[in-house]
Amino acid sequence: MENAKRKAVIDADFFIKSTHNDEKAEIFLKMMEDLNIQPVMHHYVYEVELRKSIAVKQLVEKNQIEVYQTEEFVTDEKEYREYFLDAYEWFNRFELKEGENIYTYHEEDESLGEIRSLYLAKKKEQKLLLNN
Repeated sequence: MENAKRKAVIDADFFIKSTHNDEKAEIFLKMMEDLNIQPVMHHYVYEVELRKSIAVKQLVEKNQIEVYQTEEFVTDEKEYREYFLDAYEWFNRFELKEGENIYTYHEEDESLGEIRSLYLAKKKEQKLLLNN
């Protein structure tokens, strides 16, 4: 009997580095196969941080990467807001401007994919692969 694949949250930096010069993402897929991992992503990482990646689009279309929408894992909005604001300040060394929508906020180079991916991993009790 084959072991069920473990799910692991994949961050943009990890995906970019593991698919560099590999449009078909063969190395990435080989790593996932060797580690018996089913890669998953936060929709922000997929839609925003990897929006220019042809490889990620193809893998999602082929169901080789699963993408989670926020409503699939945020069950307590107060808890998520507290987590997001604390993590944002810790990662970026400054507070998020008051009034910003934590669900849609985007700014280059502010570790937003990492923050959202970590929470997804926490709520889904999954491993997290990061590579900065």
